Amino acid sequence: MRHISDEILNKYIDNELEGEGLSELNEHLKICSSCLARLKALRIVDQQFRMMETFHVSGDFTQNLMKKIEKISFHYAPKKSYFFRFVVALFLVLTAAILIAAILAVKASVPAVPSEPAWYKTAFDAASSKFSDILSSYKDLFSSRSLSIVGSGLAFIILVSIYIVYESFKEAKGRLR
Repeated sequence: MRHISDEILNKYIDNELEGEGLSELNEHLKICSSCLARLKALRIVDQQFRMMETFHVSGDFTQNLMKKIEKISFHYAPKKSYFFRFVVALFLVLTAAILIAAILAVKASVPAVPSEPAWYKTAFDAASSKFSDILSSYKDLFSSRSLSIVGSGLAFIILVSIYIVYESFKEAKGRLR
């Protein structure tokens, strides 16, 4: 047995069926309990929809709503990422540490000037000997040729970092517009 679609049942509820189609539907509903049950359920839904209160809005409701949405959508707080700041700070600290170690290693290899005060020489010698012990395996790294290569590398890294920071600020400024 073929069942009646909900579309035809809705047309029946809305009194849109006429003639032969209406009589065939009535005959089918007399013998098919499942279609009759669906018809009753659709009538209940139809009655509930007809009892619902409708609201009338002004003609410019959509425009006003869209303006409010646009205002709200631009007032979001972007997430702050501290990763880039951390990487830059770590890079700067490491660069400073390498430069200080290089200066101390070069200074330790230069003979002391006799005109320096004794307290300065003693303090510097103590610090220099500590750093010399730590950096003894890196002495070749800080030779005059190696030092210029390391310095050139650090300068290149600093320039690339400055370029990256500049581009990220440019991009952030573009997003604000």
